[in-house]
Amino acid sequence: MYYQLNEVNPQAAVAGLLPCYWLYAQIGAHLAKLTSPKPLYQAFFDAYASDDFTTSTNQMLDLVNQTAAASSPDVQTQMATAFKRSAVYESHFWQMAYQKERW
Repeated sequence: MYYQLNEVNPQAAVAGLLPCYWLYAQIGAHLAKLTSPKPLYQAFFDAYASDDFTTSTNQMLDLVNQTAAASSPDVQTQMATAFKRSAVYESHFWQMAYQKERW
């Protein structure tokens, strides 16, 4: 995202932030149906399933959509590229945790 902001444009940086919000909101919605015997995990479940986080995610979606609507086709393409790249990194992050990789 730092690269997007400094080397591409602010619109791409905004789009690059969206997968984190969106993914955590989706995970939170799923985890809201579960409970954990570990208080730390339950706090994680509760935080990302909260109305406040859902509202923040929806605001971020709106911001990205409004930014894209006000941007040229070239900038929209840069935004889509930043979004996709960030989504791949998020996927790798979760896969690493799922596989219990140690670096």
